[in-house]
Amino acid sequence: MSTRQRKAKVSENDCKTNSIREGKVSALLDVPHSHREVARKVGCSHTTVDRWAKRQQEDSEMKRKTDKHPGPSRSTSDRQDRLLARRADASDEPSLRKMEQEMKDKKISPAISRETIRRRLHEQHMDAFRQIPKPKLTNVQKKRRLEWAREHEKWTLEQWQRVLWSDESMFTRIPKIPRKYVWMRNPKPRSSRKRIVAEKRVAPRVRGGGGKINVWGCFYAGGVGNLKEIHGNMNAEQYHGILVHHLLPLIRQKALAEPTHIAWIFQQDNCTTHTAKMNMEYLEKKINESGHKWSLMEWPSNSPDLNPIENLWAYLKAQLRSYPQEPKTTQELLARLRQEWGKLGPEVLEKYVNDLPERIAAVIENKGGSISW
Repeated sequence: MSTRQRKAKVSENDCKTNSIREGKVSALLDVPHSHREVARKVGCSHTTVDRWAKRQQEDSEMKRKTDKHPGPSRSTSDRQDRLLARRADASDEPSLRKMEQEMKDKKISPAISRETIRRRLHEQHMDAFRQIPKPKLTNVQKKRRLEWAREHEKWTLEQWQRVLWSDESMFTRIPKIPRKYVWMRNPKPRSSRKRIVAEKRVAPRVRGGGGKINVWGCFYAGGVGNLKEIHGNMNAEQYHGILVHHLLPLIRQKALAEPTHIAWIFQQDNCTTHTAKMNMEYLEKKINESGHKWSLMEWPSNSPDLNPIENLWAYLKAQLRSYPQEPKTTQELLARLRQEWGKLGPEVLEKYVNDLPERIAAVIENKGGSISW
């Protein structure tokens, strides 16, 4: 045993001994004894007994003061606390200000402030969360999402890595800045009627983003396909050209390179451009001609949170925001986007594909409802 360990053990034993002695002193002082008599019986100095007796007296005085003045009583009863929790959990999502006004209208005495309401909700493990924009799901769509999740629950990562994920996205020359907070000194008192917005607090915004481009792309865990610019609004004919000149060459290349592996799967959402008769017939024809070396994934409607390419678009937008200067034209924006698209490799792409089992589990747990992806 080292010297430090021996010292620690001795110190621990001393603490235990002192605790036992102090307990004996407290018991003997309850019966009329002098401090010297107590010291002789316990086996310590009378100054130690004096110190412990003084501490015991201070503790008892503090307890008496606390019992006499226990602090302010709660302004709400247990029943009111439960009512506040149920009100906060209501479908109309009331704000603290609205709940405070409702309490005033009911003439509850004493009045309950917003801070009190916030504390009562926190005590019942309720917190405020910012709402996340998500597509509105019908009961039928939730049921289909749940069925799709259960159908793919047992899929391995190798199967997910054989899926070609596709979608369109819009990029603006001046991107929308995500919400962020800044620290600064308040130039005017809060009660001032003159509200001045400091330059540091301003997030510059341009109507329409200063110009925009629309692109179509697809990727899999190991790489990306071609990034195709969309001119105007996407229609069935333009999408058919993308299938012919960009999707099919990539699928042929992957299927011929690995003929004995698991068949490749192409994913697209259910927008009317994709599911137009000419495009569905073309895909079915090419699948049959390939000997079913690849297939088309059935996709539940209104499910962008299941498509990892949505996260890839967000990653690319963050990369474009990191440039020190904004692009002067939409063509410069497209050139930067193509450059960042070309940099994408398995080290970035795999993490978006490999979390599919987690997404599947979340959909099943939420019974087909929205998930936080």
